[in-house]
Amino acid sequence: MRILSALVLLAVVGMAVILFSSADRAILKSRAEGPKLDHLLDDFQVSTLDADTVSFREITKGRKHLVVFVKPGCSHCESQLAALVGIDFIADNILPSILIADIANVSEPETQAFTSRFRPHFAIYLDRAGTVRRHLGITGTPHTVLLDQDGLIKVSIEGEREGAFMAATLQPFVNTVTARPGEIQ
Repeated sequence: MRILSALVLLAVVGMAVILFSSADRAILKSRAEGPKLDHLLDDFQVSTLDADTVSFREITKGRKHLVVFVKPGCSHCESQLAALVGIDFIADNILPSILIADIANVSEPETQAFTSRFRPHFAIYLDRAGTVRRHLGITGTPHTVLLDQDGLIKVSIEGEREGAFMAATLQPFVNTVTARPGEIQ
């Protein structure tokens, strides 16, 4: 009986492997890899709050940016954003900050309430279909990425972290001494 049970289990697992397509394996591989340090962040399209579509690379061209990927309704995202707003170089817009909200399956009122709370501190863009996060291999929110002026990923932080940790991690990349007012070198 045990041998028969083992053979049935082996057959079921074998069928699952066969049914698991190469496209599914590619998506999982991409997700497992996630954004890599010192790699150019792929370009992608995001929506403005007015529903216009813009190129992410065009938004970030030539300047350092902090990019936070979030999902409205995610309590960890809310806490992470509140911690980031408490950091002086983010609150004072010394380090330009972008919030990309994955609003797939999120109601319009919930999206508006979420974005209005953080609009003063972040340039806000929307990922209406949830494709950007999946394309970049980001498996959870919040996920914070720091890009240098060439678009290279210098910091990639998955999950919620305390403000002190975020400030200490990001501070070495913020150079306010040689920057012109309102600009990061």
